[in-house]
Amino acid sequence: KMGYLAQHALLDQIPKLSNDVIVPDYCSLTLEKDSDGGARRDGAGSIATRAWLGPKGTVSPTHRDPTHNLLVQVCGSKYVRLWAPVQEPNLYLFSDPKRANASRADIRHALDETFAKTFPKFSSASF
Repeated sequence: KMGYLAQHALLDQIPKLSNDVIVPDYCSLTLEKDSDGGARRDGAGSIATRAWLGPKGTVSPTHRDPTHNLLVQVCGSKYVRLWAPVQEPNLYLFSDPKRANASRADIRHALDETFAKTFPKFSSASF
């Protein structure tokens, strides 16, 4: 079986790896909070660094991250589609507070006939 590791504090667990990571200066330009009130830094004032490790073919669901991000793809390739916050009504986010950052529209089924009927505005969301 293949595993998937998401939002893992890998550099906290293996501090020696931080010697291989250079955080760009622009990651420290502001201390403002994100739109949902979440701090963009950890309690110590440093940049929160998280790792996602997965096998080929891993698909992340359409979602809205609560903090700003910088993606670094170390191996392989990844297709990323970004929508402006104004497009959120077209992305059909869950109303449940525990999943409010994730879309109910599973893009793996975007070509299915029922997808367009269930989520008619999704395909018109500009990116």
